This record gives sequence, structure tokens and C-alpha cells, in this order.
Amino acid sequence: MRASIHTIEPKRRAHGLLRWFRESGRLAVMLAVGENLAPVTGVFISMAALIASMLTGNPIFDAVGSIGVGVVLMITALFSMREIIKSLLVGESAHEHTRKAMNTWLEQRAEVRRVVNLVVLKWADDLVVAIQAELAITDSAAELVRTIDRIERDLKAKFPAARWIYFEPELREHGDHPL
Repeated sequence: MRASIHTIEPKRRAHGLLRWFRESGRLAVMLAVGENLAPVTGVFISMAALIASMLTGNPIFDAVGSIGVGVVLMITALFSMREIIKSLLVGESAHEHTRKAMNTWLEQRAEVRRVVNLVVLKWADDLVVAIQAELAITDSAAELVRTIDRIERDLKAKFPAARWIYFEPELREHGDHPL
């Protein structure tokens, strides 16, 4: 169990395991920690129940301990299943600080006049990014494509977890009414 916990980055581990479980996309490590934590917890429950049963002479404590171990295993399985479904099948929003950092990065680009919409989804360890932005006027469609490619390439360099990037350029002709 100790070895699997030490595979978690120390700065993330400092915030607590429960927070790491909720924010992490590293399912293999999450499952390894859960698979090790549940049996260790079960051993402590069994030992406590066995000692209580031996001290009191009442076998009900042993039965309650067995039920407690089963409950711990069921909770671990349900939690793991929920995290796997949420992360791999459904996807979830990326952390707010990641989205804000991307938005700030985009707004600081000379080519970007205004970020209209930014959606960042976490899918396991990867990010899916959808950007709708008003860009500076270009002379040709080819130059617009090169500008978008450059922004996408630089975004991937700055945020390596961004695996898929979808960019929609936005035009504004009459005040605040985009075409």
C-alpha cells in the first residue's frame, strides 16, 4: 500500500488522498491504492472484532467484523466503479484552475482578440479543449488556418495534457453581433 501511495506526486498527496481520488485521472494508480487500502482496512477491522470477541467471549463481534470487512470491500468496489465510469465513459470538466490558465493564456495571444467560449473536459489523463474565439483579421483563409494551427500547437506545448483541440474562429462585423 505504501508503494502505491508513493506513486502519487508528493504535491498532490499533500492535499489528502480523498481530494486526490476526486481530482485524479490516473485510474491505474487510483485502483492500485484502493485495492491495497481496502484489505489493510479489512485486516484492522478483523483484528478489532477478533480481540473484542476474545475479551468478551461473545462471538457476535466476530460476525460484525466479517460484515464490516464486506462493507469496506463493497464501498471500495462501488467507489472505483463510479470513478471509472465518470472518468472514462462520461468525461468531466477539467479543474477550474486549468480552464482559467488556458483562458488567460489565450487572451494574452496577439492573434486572439476575444475568447468567446472555452470548454475544457478531462478524459482520463487527457484534456479535450473546445475554443471559440474572435481572431485578428487575416488577409486570407490560408493565413487563418496557419494562425489556428499555431495557436493549437503552442497550446499543446504549454498544456501537454491537451490531447484534442477544437478551434472555432468567430467573426464580429456589426458591434457585438457575431456572424
